[in-house]
Amino acid sequence: MKYVTAGPDTNAELLWEYVYYDPNDPGDKYAPYNYTNRARPGLITEIIDRRIDQPVAKIEYYTMVSAGLIDDKLGRVKKVENEEGVIEYNYTECGQYANEGFCTKVTKKVNNAEYNFTIDLYSGHITGIKNPGAATPSQQYCYTSYGKMKYYKDEAGNYTRYEYYDDNLQNPAYPLKKLVRNACPFVGTTCEKDPLCTNQELEWEYQYFTDPATQMPIKIRKILAPAGFQIGNMSIITKMRLIPTGR
Repeated sequence: MKYVTAGPDTNAELLWEYVYYDPNDPGDKYAPYNYTNRARPGLITEIIDRRIDQPVAKIEYYTMVSAGLIDDKLGRVKKVENEEGVIEYNYTECGQYANEGFCTKVTKKVNNAEYNFTIDLYSGHITGIKNPGAATPSQQYCYTSYGKMKYYKDEAGNYTRYEYYDDNLQNPAYPLKKLVRNACPFVGTTCEKDPLCTNQELEWEYQYFTDPATQMPIKIRKILAPAGFQIGNMSIITKMRLIPTGR
């Protein structure tokens, strides 16, 4: 994508322009595309708001000049300047080679406030986020064996659990079955519910229309909400059924 416009084609208003690293442009910051400057072609380097003709984001990457000849950070984002300020990234505990998995430790520094991310080496999933000054992860995530999020712990220590229709392991969709708020915590690194927990969990249950030929879920049929749950100005006294219109 190069431009975003609004209005009819005959009189379109230019809203956004996206600028990419071009190895053949001698004026490009990373050019020439040679042994010492190996930013990958096609990486976005700037976003311009054409309504005010001002850049709203600039992105720099680690190259052989800024990192090293065989550094595992090559091609990864180094710095972003946008409305949030200056965001700097650093990567440690990576695979032995630049293309081997993900770096398991990522530091995001926003205006010198440092956030630490823990990443799974092979899936790339975030498993924890440690806020500035925190001794332990402020947010935690864990996942199912097929790569979907199973648990999330927020900064206030609240847990959300996601349950899927995974009884048929040949079904690659694994649609969401239940969204559980006020969930019991998971045990250690197992991603399994604490069996001793007595929380009053709040469950939203998802049911689907299925394709007659494949029996695969294709559209939400209804959502059953916890008793007493309220949407808008309608109070739900018992389990609620929502019938989507498909629009």
